[in-house]
Amino acid sequence: MEVRREIDNRGNDGQFILTGSASPPNEVNRHIGAGRFSFVQMRPMSMYESQSSTGKVSLRNLLDGQTATAADNNITIPNLAEIAVKGGWPLQQKRSVEDAHKAAKDYLRQTVEADINAATEVRNPRKLTQLIRAIARNITTDRSVAKLGQEIGGSDSSVHAKTVTIWLEALQRI
Repeated sequence: MEVRREIDNRGNDGQFILTGSASPPNEVNRHIGAGRFSFVQMRPMSMYESQSSTGKVSLRNLLDGQTATAADNNITIPNLAEIAVKGGWPLQQKRSVEDAHKAAKDYLRQTVEADINAATEVRNPRKLTQLIRAIARNITTDRSVAKLGQEIGGSDSSVHAKTVTIWLEALQRI
């Protein structure tokens, strides 16, 4: 609200950059900021951007039909594991693997215990964590929502597909 007022008072574009992943509650009286805010979807850095890759293999070149050859860039399996743990977030690149791992676990816990509450009424941090892990395990598959529900339900019972869909939509929003 304060930023909106200040934008209106100054009457100039491009004055503020607001960052973060907070999801304000959906309230009737919440102002959407139409005409005042632009949203930019940010993604983690690629291995090339984080300087973990030489970039010699280009997706553009592959799509243009060029043949790629494996370049020896001295990345070992332990190096790859470290790159995966640190992910594509700039701050993580400066941390030790142990600290980056802890930060990633804390981020996941914050997401399932707090952020999801702002996005949905269906709350079950344990099952939501299991859903995120199931998505990670099935990242290269075409897993149906119903199958994900069965997988995270475990021996107890399956989580209803409608609940899984609500969680997936909430995760997408946050």
